[in-house]
Amino acid sequence: GINATYGYSLQPNTTLNAGLGYTNSHVPAELTEGGAEDTDHYTASLGVNHQFGAELSGSLILRHVKQDSNLPASSYDENSITASATMTF
Repeated sequence: GINATYGYSLQPNTTLNAGLGYTNSHVPAELTEGGAEDTDHYTASLGVNHQFGAELSGSLILRHVKQDSNLPASSYDENSITASATMTF
């Protein structure tokens, strides 16, 4: 597979991050019940991280995943939003 990420500082305490990924896999028929499987897995994400203070940071990440397979039951699209906060003591 291949992955690329890029980070850009918007302000001293705020960073914008972007990522793209691609993976191709092949599973031989001998290892599956449904026959050989060829899968392309794509990911794209965009996120922002912010340091609110010495002990508190947060992030918001938007992500899209697309999986294409020759086996229809294994193909899907997924969108997600993840928000997190981290406090250190």
